[in-house]
Amino acid sequence: MTPVLAAVRTAGNRYCDGIAFRYAGLSAKDETMKQYDGLGFRPLKELPVGAQPRHLIGLPPKPPEVKGTGWTFVCGDARTAAWFVVEPIDIAARGFDTPYYRRSMVMLEKIKAQPGITKDQILQKFTEWERNEIYPPLTPLVAECLLDEMTHVKYIELRDGKYYLLERSLKTKYRSPCGAELISSTQGFPPGLRAPVREDSYGRTLRGFIESR
Repeated sequence: MTPVLAAVRTAGNRYCDGIAFRYAGLSAKDETMKQYDGLGFRPLKELPVGAQPRHLIGLPPKPPEVKGTGWTFVCGDARTAAWFVVEPIDIAARGFDTPYYRRSMVMLEKIKAQPGITKDQILQKFTEWERNEIYPPLTPLVAECLLDEMTHVKYIELRDGKYYLLERSLKTKYRSPCGAELISSTQGFPPGLRAPVREDSYGRTLRGFIESR
């Protein structure tokens, strides 16, 4: 459980959406196929006879056509065989994540003020002091990571190199956080920008949930 939670917290869906195995469908041992695949397996077109569906959750017999989200782990107790899904659902806003969250929200305000803005244009909206003297420094790579995370949790979308707000970012309820003057602006917290009312987010920039199947 812990490795999966830690990985999803850090990388979100990027941790698992590129794993080809989850999209390859079921397979069976077949030594005659070794000359082709190097190990000796063949793809199955349907569930094996006698297979229990609850043991095949997450392994569709037919290769899926859309990339999946989140990752899974199974309880080691054979009496329950509980299967859990871990997915990123929001941006962390508390504890050591506060500076990263505030940087994300300030950039979100820039996108709100100018839909269709590029990453470089967002960075140009900040003074040199605002970019470099507040932690974390808003370097191009930091900005790219934070924008990517907001894209993963559906706050914004990227189209042709330009960022646009999504409905979720418009519906989120905010309240003013403590120490708002520390945000990346010499004039304090930007007007209208507030921290979401969530007390349980602990991931650095993404957090997850566990759902039992």
